[in-house]
Amino acid sequence: MTPSALEAPLRAGLVALSLEFSPAQVQGLLDYAALIAKWTQFYNLTALRDPPSILSHHILDSLAVLLPLQAHIRRTGCDAVLDVGSGAGLPGVVIALCCPGLRVD
Repeated sequence: MTPSALEAPLRAGLVALSLEFSPAQVQGLLDYAALIAKWTQFYNLTALRDPPSILSHHILDSLAVLLPLQAHIRRTGCDAVLDVGSGAGLPGVVIALCCPGLRVD
């Protein structure tokens, strides 16, 4: 399955989560999902192997934290997040792609 085949489900998920991103950010999320699918074939990055499951269970789940995270950032002025190794770069890479003003370590 190509990254472009996941674009419609990704956009539907973004609507459901009340999120809006630039075309470049959407493409970045699709590319990242494709990389997870590719490298999971060789390394045990995640138990999920098929792109639709990676999209729903990893990418969209990671995006679900954004609205509360953005509210916290506005309240506190926090400018950094630490991802402590939850696997396959999730949710840190997804947060970094979607919040370019936020430092994600």
